Amino acid sequence: MSDPRTNEPSEETRARVDALLEQDRLTLDEAPAPLVDAIWEQVAEETVDHKTNLRERLRQLASPARIAIASFAMIGIGASFLAMSGLRPDLDAGSTAWLATVHAIVLLGSVGGLALALRPNHLPPLNLLAWLGVGSVLLMPIAIALVPGLLPGMTGHPPTVAHVMCAANGLFMALPATAVVLLLDRSRNPASWRVLLAAGAAGMSAFGMGAWHCPSVDPFHLIVAHAGLGAVLGLVVLGVVRLWGWVRG
Repeated sequence: MSDPRTNEPSEETRARVDALLEQDRLTLDEAPAPLVDAIWEQVAEETVDHKTNLRERLRQLASPARIAIASFAMIGIGASFLAMSGLRPDLDAGSTAWLATVHAIVLLGSVGGLALALRPNHLPPLNLLAWLGVGSVLLMPIAIALVPGLLPGMTGHPPTVAHVMCAANGLFMALPATAVVLLLDRSRNPASWRVLLAAGAAGMSAFGMGAWHCPSVDPFHLIVAHAGLGAVLGLVVLGVVRLWGWVRG
């Protein structure tokens, strides 16, 4: 803040204050003392006296660490749900192995979506590739749900309450995971594709986890209550993020 030899503000600090005063066309030496004192306090709060919060500390982590934290959180939330709700009892050894294979592919897709969503801002923009990633994480669960026999389970039509319960379970898994990803994002106002990727990856993970709990493979149920969650959640979260950015200015 100041030169210890002269007890005067350093050149760097004076330059910062002069920049703050520029809108009033004043220099540090010309400004009134109360105004200068207030600006010193503001500069101190933003520099040497600033205390980093949790989000700032997380955002300062290297990108591989941020991606790993988001991935473990996403998987941990889903695993916790399954531990509380229990696995479906209709799976035999063969269907368990097949479901595990499909789930592994889905999980790789969700982690890849997280990695893309948390891509460092200083790298060149992805443009089309970013939106291809968004389309993949949002549409892959729907494509899986539409392939007959791909997921093992019961083909009967479940009751309406089952749609509501499975959608609520998916939201329970996907919403906290989306919040973790956005907490780790370094952007002040994240791009739309980042928000949609975060929610889509979390929704894809919830889709994979839900298949271990819900035995229904009815296409309507899978799309409405399982596969479509990422797209719906992504649009809702994007709206909330944009509204918050507008309120915050």
